[in-house]
Amino acid sequence: MPSEMESDHLDWPVARDHALVLYVDTLCRALSTTPSRLMPDELLLSEVDFASEDFHHLQGVSICSLRSRFSFLKSLNSDVERLLLPVTDLRASDCYKLSTACLLREARGLLFYHTKVAFLNHVLNQTAHRGAEDTPPEVSLDPLEALEGNFIAHDL
Repeated sequence: MPSEMESDHLDWPVARDHALVLYVDTLCRALSTTPSRLMPDELLLSEVDFASEDFHHLQGVSICSLRSRFSFLKSLNSDVERLLLPVTDLRASDCYKLSTACLLREARGLLFYHTKVAFLNHVLNQTAHRGAEDTPPEVSLDPLEALEGNFIAHDL
């Protein structure tokens, strides 16, 4: 059985992952839960789901393979949310094409909606917990720096 699942995942296209993430996000909204609380055996795709344009990439895939891939994506999202997002400077995603931030941006279709919202809430909470002596967060826009970053990125 594990070798069968392994062979199923060898040629797994990214578009299928995106469709599975979208399906899980839709299912979680309908069940008012999060992907971390959703169990793989709760994935029950109907013929109507397979016929949907959003989920047509999931056609022809066994439910066992979909559940296995969901388990992988669930683990990936958990690790990214706990270990990677809190220590990654996402500002570098446009300037440095080999940065962790750029890789995360390119892999955003593999992240559940809940993972993205949890990170946003974490950032907002961090900015809300500053004391009176702390300076407020600032956003600075330097158009020359942005242009320079674009030129550097195109040269790579």
